Amino acid sequence: MIMTKEKFTKTIASISECVNSVAKESTLLYSGGIDSTVLLYIIKDIVKRNNIPVYYIETGLNRESSIEKAIAFCKSQNINLNVVDIKEQIFKSLNGIVDYNERRTLLAGIFLETTKRITQGKSVIDATIRDDSRSLLIETKEFENIQPLKSLSKRKVLGLLKYLNIDKIYKAPLPFPSGGYSRKIIGVFNEVNLAMIKQVDEMFTKEINLKSKQIELCDVILWQSSINNFIFRISSNDKIDIAELEKIITKINKKFDFANKCLVDVSENVKKFYT
Repeated sequence: MIMTKEKFTKTIASISECVNSVAKESTLLYSGGIDSTVLLYIIKDIVKRNNIPVYYIETGLNRESSIEKAIAFCKSQNINLNVVDIKEQIFKSLNGIVDYNERRTLLAGIFLETTKRITQGKSVIDATIRDDSRSLLIETKEFENIQPLKSLSKRKVLGLLKYLNIDKIYKAPLPFPSGGYSRKIIGVFNEVNLAMIKQVDEMFTKEINLKSKQIELCDVILWQSSINNFIFRISSNDKIDIAELEKIITKINKKFDFANKCLVDVSENVKKFYT
């Protein structure tokens, strides 16, 4: 369904009303992603008027550009961003763990405890949307979790991004799941594998961005925790020549001196990659 100007206006009013009702006793979690940026832009005047603290929780599991985007956007809107660094705690807890579900449980627990510590019993506003079933903020009775975008789909959030011209001042990042690189290491989680997948993912996404301006998905999975085996996934509204992809992977293989060739995900949801 196409969103009309009237529907956009009503949606924005509803989001603002939701936050206004808890503004004096709340804190806001900001990730620098599309959903939280749209939310923060809509309620920025409420945030400033009520001195709502805005926090970015640095887990060390997201792309390096995430925190850079978060800081830059808040600065552009004259909003003070508080960065809480829990990387060391995360690495110590997840080190050596193979099972992702176990890693996720530990990560969610640390994230929740950190949120409780910084919010001190206040309500927590976050940008969880309807499509997101993997939020790290698990249910708790220890504070109220306010989710103004909960009824919205990703498509509607992207519609708001364009309707409000936020895309003119904010370059939307490529999709990245909650849990970040912890989700992308299939096998043992350790600092060596984490550093390696970050380097490869950064190079791959940078190279692909030069070839396509309409990326839907672009990421790398470290397969079976071997630094020689990666799965590259792409979905784009642009047509990307398979020869271009092969050049990129050859370049990555050469740079990192991989013994085995990298793999390419050709499952149904990424077949648009092919010309």
